[in-house]
Amino acid sequence: MFFLILLADYILLWGDYYKLGIALFMLVQCLYHRQLANDYLFYLGLLGFLYPNIYLLAFVYALMSLVNIITAIKKHHFLRVTLILLALCDICVALQFILQINIPLIWLFYLPSQVYYAKMVPSSEDRTTV
Repeated sequence: MFFLILLADYILLWGDYYKLGIALFMLVQCLYHRQLANDYLFYLGLLGFLYPNIYLLAFVYALMSLVNIITAIKKHHFLRVTLILLALCDICVALQFILQINIPLIWLFYLPSQVYYAKMVPSSEDRTTV
């Protein structure tokens, strides 16, 4: 999953392929959802790929994020901290895109979310946290 996140970040930060970057982050949301639940209706959000409008992709991504946050909070899952921090980061990114200004708070939310996730994700060997 970290490779997919790194690739999406690279594309969004240093490339002009915003639709691809958002699409990759939608796949990351799907992977988070697999850790949270087994309902497959969530993946209908991927239909946004059929009409690749950047605003539609961003809207579907935001809905996917919101569903994951609500699910994680209801289940008291460790992902709730990561997902809330990522949502705050995404809000900053959206404001930066809309207002065309630099918002350094992005990193204040993004980096802790990734560190927290890396520390809390269960290891594959004995299902304990790292």
